[in-house]
Amino acid sequence: MLQLKINNRVFSGWISATVTRGLRQASATFDLSLTDRWDGQQWAIRPYDSCELVYNNQTLVNGYVDSSSISYDDESHDITVTGRSKTADLVDCSVASKQFNNQKIESIAQSLADPFGVKVTANVNTGDRIRSWKPDEGTSVFEAIEDLARLNALLITDNSNGDLLLTQAGTDRAPANLESGVNILSASGLFDVRDRFSDYIVKGQQKASDDIDAETAAHVVAAIKDAGVTRYRPLILLAEEQVNTKVAQKRGQWEMNSRLGRSQVVTITVQGWQVNNVFWSPNQLVRVKDPVLGVEAELLIASVQYLLDGSSGTTCRLELMPIEAFSPEPPDDKKKKKDTTDTFIIWKTPLT
Repeated sequence: MLQLKINNRVFSGWISATVTRGLRQASATFDLSLTDRWDGQQWAIRPYDSCELVYNNQTLVNGYVDSSSISYDDESHDITVTGRSKTADLVDCSVASKQFNNQKIESIAQSLADPFGVKVTANVNTGDRIRSWKPDEGTSVFEAIEDLARLNALLITDNSNGDLLLTQAGTDRAPANLESGVNILSASGLFDVRDRFSDYIVKGQQKASDDIDAETAAHVVAAIKDAGVTRYRPLILLAEEQVNTKVAQKRGQWEMNSRLGRSQVVTITVQGWQVNNVFWSPNQLVRVKDPVLGVEAELLIASVQYLLDGSSGTTCRLELMPIEAFSPEPPDDKKKKKDTTDTFIIWKTPLT
């Protein structure tokens, strides 16, 4: 059962719901609606209310109500409620312009998130301390943290508690494999290369020191080549903050992998939000076999839409990409030669 808990009250009976969580969004969203016979009960759900969205006694979203509407006549009432996780304020609000020196990214992020009552957690090594950094005036808190995250090949998302999570491509398994004719209700594939480039050139600067002369410090350049792009298509990137050659190289690899991954997206719908009481969740690895799309590979769940309606019951719409789309490392060519069923380019001749 899907429940919305607000101020020690439980609201249930929702007949339509859409809940979205993903690796490329810092705040989960929900949209709930109900139409029922009017029984005279007052549904006191108001914007700014703290809330918890719960399914089968497990929390999906912990956050706030953004909007609520109610209409009624002498026979029925209609209620719609939308909201987001606690991290929504980091997405919406401007960052405080302050200087940070010699701090880890999670420490900087926590300092920026503190005024909004949001906790920052990290479940991976976030890299070296950042020597000197100051967010740009007018950017949002999330955009400021994201600039730092790109340089360290980190993903920024939220968890079910409403915390901001710094992470990388996961290793946890999805609750089931996905196979055509077994548990896939519908599927589609999008293979679009317009945003891929043959060469990624990252340019930046760093502070001079006893070991780094001024000329070298002022002209940091790293170049990454995507061998899969058959035409000359260069893209120049200006590093968001001070970088050395190693960091610039990682930044270019991250950009290439991200764009490569987004060029090949599989969307699959399955019945139910859970398997054996385990949610389908972003950042889970899952084995996919679909001869119609020509896909047999292990992919990463990039986002999940939990859907509820009167005709289909509960379903999940999973957006899947190659794990390399969220990894700073180049694809492992040696591994692919050993296991030819796994391929970073997931579209190919239909399977037999």
